[in-house]
Amino acid sequence: MRKLFTAAAVVSLALGAVVAGPAGVASATAGQCTGGTNGFRDMPDSSTGMYATGFVVNAETNPVYFTLYYATVDGKQRGWAHLAGKTSPAGSDRFWMDWAGGPVSPWLQCGPFPNNRTGASATTPAMTTAPSYQFRVCGSVYPDPTVRCSSWW
Repeated sequence: MRKLFTAAAVVSLALGAVVAGPAGVASATAGQCTGGTNGFRDMPDSSTGMYATGFVVNAETNPVYFTLYYATVDGKQRGWAHLAGKTSPAGSDRFWMDWAGGPVSPWLQCGPFPNNRTGASATTPAMTTAPSYQFRVCGSVYPDPTVRCSSWW
């Protein structure tokens, strides 16, 4: 139990610069979710794993897949968001992973991240999963600014 509270304190302090969104949602900059900061692990853009949840936009014409995957990474089960399919011109589609539970309340939005290349896949950094954590993938596809989110996993 002490380790959990210590980890929560470390993450809370590390995210001290996080800005609260309109509903009290914490948003982290890319720098606060990448390069191993705050427990996140960078993932290759082609990384997939076990399907957790997701959704498809433009399913009939130009499908873009927003997926939440999980797998063992660096010896721990971790979850991450993945964008694939007929993505728009590089940088115009946006996606992110929301993380809730443990040291984060109500949730932390890690991103948004742009797709890296037209028609290519991209990932968010991965976070360790735990019984008290929940994750979901969210995003929007150019030119439609509508933000969609998967169910919580």
